[in-house]
Amino acid sequence: MKQPLLSKALFCLCFFQFMAFSQSNLGSEESLFETNDNPKLYKTKVVWLENFHVDRDFPAMSGPTKKKIIDLEEHKTPNAFTWIKSVKVDVMGPNKQSEPLALLCHAWVTLKDRSTYSDNQSGLITISEGMGESLFPKGYGMYIQGSSEPNIEILAQALNEDPHFKKDLSYRFTIKYLSNPTVDKHGPQLLKPLTQVSAVAVGPKFQVKDGQLCESELDSGGNPNLSHHFLVPPGKHEYRQTLAGSMFQRANTLHFIKLHLHQFGESISFFDRTENKLLWSGKAYYRDGHIDRVDSYSSETGIPVFPDHQYEIVSTYNNTSKKNAEGMAVLRMYIEK
Repeated sequence: MKQPLLSKALFCLCFFQFMAFSQSNLGSEESLFETNDNPKLYKTKVVWLENFHVDRDFPAMSGPTKKKIIDLEEHKTPNAFTWIKSVKVDVMGPNKQSEPLALLCHAWVTLKDRSTYSDNQSGLITISEGMGESLFPKGYGMYIQGSSEPNIEILAQALNEDPHFKKDLSYRFTIKYLSNPTVDKHGPQLLKPLTQVSAVAVGPKFQVKDGQLCESELDSGGNPNLSHHFLVPPGKHEYRQTLAGSMFQRANTLHFIKLHLHQFGESISFFDRTENKLLWSGKAYYRDGHIDRVDSYSSETGIPVFPDHQYEIVSTYNNTSKKNAEGMAVLRMYIEK
C-alpha cells in the first residue's frame, strides 16, 4: 500500500518542480516569442483611405494620393510600446468589392514621430504591386513608442494603366499589433525590433518631351544623369548600384526582404561583392500584363551582413512595348535594430 502513496508523492513533487521551472522561464526569449507570435493575442486596427477618383490612366508615382495620421491605441501612456506585426492593404471598389492590387502604386505605414527611429525611412513598412501584406517573421516586429499625440502615418497612392478604367477606389489598411504597456525597450521585449534599410538600383534619368518619355540631358561633365526613377527603353536591360557596407552600421542579419518593381520589371538580386556571393534574388510574376505577385524573404535565422563588405543590387527589366517606360528597383530590407 505504501508504493502507490510514494508514487503519488513523487508525481506531485515532479509536477510542482515542472510548474516552478515553467514559471521561471516565462520571461525567456523563446517562451515569450512563442507566446506573442500566437495570432490570437494580436489586436487588429482597420483604417480606410477613401474617395480616390480614378478617371484616366495614372502611371507609377502619378496617381491620386491620400494620407492620414492615426493611433493604434485609444488609451496609452508615454512609456507604452506598441509592436506592429503585419500590415495588409486591400483595394476596394465603390461598393466595397475587391479590386486588383495592380490598382495600388504603393502604400505605407510609417512614424510621424521620429523619436523611436532615426528617420521615417527606417521606421517604414511598405506595400506595393504584387505584395499586399508585410508580415514579419516569428519573434520580430517594429515597435512604436507611445506619445500623447497620434503618431502613425498611413498613405496610399493609386495606380492605373488602363485609360478606359473609371472608378472611385478605397484602400483598406489592416494592422496587426501587440501592446506592451508596462515594459520599455530596455527591459524584456515582446518581440525583437526590426528597422528598415533600402537598396535601390539606378538608371538613366528621364524627362517628358511632347508627352513622351525620353532620356534627360547629360550632366555638366557630359555623363548621363542617373536616378532611382529611371528610363526603360524597349528590350531587355539591367540596372544596378554598388552599395557601401556602411549601410549596415554593425554586423547584422536580414530577416525580411520585399521588392518593388514597376511594369516590365523581372527581378532584383542582392550580392555580397566582397565574398562574390548572391545573398538573395526575387522575381515578379505577371497576369494579364500586370504584376500579380512578387517573391519575398522572411526568416528567423536570416542572412548575415557586415559593415565592411561591399554590396550590389542588380535589377532586370524586359520592356516588351514599343515605347519607353519608367522603372524602379527597390529592396526593402529589415535588420535587427
